Amino acid sequence: MTETYSPKTLEHFQNPLNGLTGDERFDFDGRGIWGDPGSDDQLVVYLVVELDSEIIQDCRWQLFGFKEAKAGLSVMSELVKGKALADAFKLSAYEIIKRLGGFPDHQIEAITMCVKALKLAINNFYADNGLEHKTSNDFALKICKCMDVTDFQIEAAVKNGADTFEKLQAATKVSTGCGTCAEKVQTLQKSYLAKLG
Repeated sequence: MTETYSPKTLEHFQNPLNGLTGDERFDFDGRGIWGDPGSDDQLVVYLVVELDSEIIQDCRWQLFGFKEAKAGLSVMSELVKGKALADAFKLSAYEIIKRLGGFPDHQIEAITMCVKALKLAINNFYADNGLEHKTSNDFALKICKCMDVTDFQIEAAVKNGADTFEKLQAATKVSTGCGTCAEKVQTLQKSYLAKLG
């Protein structure tokens, strides 16, 4: 299936940036783990943060299973360096996909997992530094700004039978405003449909 990947994605698969080996030690200020506890499929994001400015100085990651997330983690780890935590928390999966030059529809969920692990790492930093008031439990990624529709809502609608774009719009009102998110929505819908088999 390598033919479905862009040249930039293949480059990050073959030569990923900022990855850690299983035994490599890394001093971090925030850590986020996405995946079921005890499972073989987990991804871990580590952050080094300057406390006073809340600027991310470094970002590293480890991957156990979820091999399709490698390129996304590689790009994301570069994108967040130098960002304030509040800005990094707003990072979109589609910013990563754009940097990769595209990504296979049926694997886009792997990119959203990278972003959610990043959010967990940011929350972990806040909690460990007495800044619990800055943490957020909002791990949904807003896909349609006009109608305030998230990836969680789209996934739920697909699971409930929204197997066409029209059905998805009827169920969620997604992309019924300005319509600029239609391509993103349909790509994500295809990813969830592929997951359902």
